[in-house]
Amino acid sequence: MVTFRNIMKKRNTEFRKEMEETSARVMEMVELVPVTRAHALEDEEVSKMSGQLFAVAEKGYKLDLIQALFGSVGWAVFQIFQVICLAFTGYLAIGGKIQAGDITLYQSYFATVVNQVSSIVTLLPTIAKGIESVNSIGEVLLSEDIENNEGKEKLEQVTGTFDFEDVCFHYKNNEHNVLNHLNLHVKAGETIALVGESGAGKSTILKSIARQLSLIAGTVRLDGEDMKSLTGAELSKKMAVVMTKRLRGELMTCEDVVATGRYPYTGRFGVLRAEDHAAVQNAMELVQVAEIGDSLFDRISDGQRQRVMLARAICQEPEILILDEPTSYLDVRHKLEFLSILQKLCRERELTVILSLHELELAEKISDRILCVNGRAVDRIGTPEEVMTAGYITELYGIRMGSYDEGSSDMELAAPEGTPQVFVIAGAGSGRKIYRRLQRAGIPFVTGILYENDLDYPVAKALAAEVIAEHPFEPVAQEKIQAAKKQLEKCNRVICCRENFGSLETYQRELLEYAEQLGKRIEKSESPEQQRGC
Repeated sequence: MVTFRNIMKKRNTEFRKEMEETSARVMEMVELVPVTRAHALEDEEVSKMSGQLFAVAEKGYKLDLIQALFGSVGWAVFQIFQVICLAFTGYLAIGGKIQAGDITLYQSYFATVVNQVSSIVTLLPTIAKGIESVNSIGEVLLSEDIENNEGKEKLEQVTGTFDFEDVCFHYKNNEHNVLNHLNLHVKAGETIALVGESGAGKSTILKSIARQLSLIAGTVRLDGEDMKSLTGAELSKKMAVVMTKRLRGELMTCEDVVATGRYPYTGRFGVLRAEDHAAVQNAMELVQVAEIGDSLFDRISDGQRQRVMLARAICQEPEILILDEPTSYLDVRHKLEFLSILQKLCRERELTVILSLHELELAEKISDRILCVNGRAVDRIGTPEEVMTAGYITELYGIRMGSYDEGSSDMELAAPEGTPQVFVIAGAGSGRKIYRRLQRAGIPFVTGILYENDLDYPVAKALAAEVIAEHPFEPVAQEKIQAAKKQLEKCNRVICCRENFGSLETYQRELLEYAEQLGKRIEKSESPEQQRGC
């Protein structure tokens, strides 16, 4: 019996784990159907899934086999027992110790006992499955991720001040620290944006704040208290976290997802009170998702999902908001809407917000301070004006191809190589589309004369083979005009992006007239139709 029990336990465990693996693979396969079709990998995926199903069938067969064998052995044992009982009563009847008619009576007693015991024994496989299910739940509940709150402190009032003290962290199988002796003070009510190339440590900093990662060394303090000493339940009432990983809502409505933000306040059974429902509705109205409250979370747009997740965070009534790349899945419209709502919340509720962003122009617009991470430590921290200095972003991200202009936030591809073939007369922002059109076509060009504060200048500096430029608010020097004419002579055509020149732009008119005198091919690109064609 013990042997059968151990074997059934082993087989049930193997079958359960295989079913869990199959369920995970099916969910992954369904999610990746568009990718699979795009790469014509249907046959490969079917083959993988077939292999997985065969593995499940094999484990199920072994489980059924041991259960059938157990049932057969049990039936045989009981039959042998009945035969023994019959032989024993027959022996007693022959010896005159009982009457012959008593044999039938005793056999009926034995049969009743045997049937009851048999019924109990046949339940053992079912009981084994139940025990395995309980064990599965126990693996989750007793995992190391479940926090032990014994001896930890409760938070009464939080202002939202963070202090990182000599924080170090590295991932397993990685000898180098992602964070190396990080020291940082975050003031209450402050919005800090983390920027840096992928893998630099932005998400690591956020996860260390959210206590999703254990630090190698150092301390993270909230209002002076070591965050390790704070209970998770109390911390969740003061700090809301929205990470990059997309939530699977399964069959949850948007309102259901938002309502999960109230669970820190509902107690063990998660029953929402009237005030909890009111908080859910207020949060959804605040981020403008009340109209989709009954919609399934898995069937709404990415922009709507991000707003729903923000509403969930607001429901927690936090003093601190942690956001990991909140605009990753959003288009331009939804990025602006999301960040506008976030900025409004910060002003009205004085939230401390720490977020990571890839869009530098958004980080510059929304943050009080920008923290630049270079993969080893915090490289620079300050206001957007202090951080976004000339050439710094190029250095931080290690840009080798193309360029980034900190002043205009323009990101441009590399300039075409070769001898300039085109001279572009532009200014006042009229030349940017032409510059980019020529770059796409791989045509080297020269442009001028531009003032260094002209709207065209950042793009021209990035894409032109040469820019004839003048210092702002200075008369255009004659040597600049002559330099422009020399470059114009070398080009086989001229593109003039201007129809009219200002009274002070005599140098531009002079260049156009000089091109006409030389008989250069001149193209006009000032019309809206031509501009749209650029």
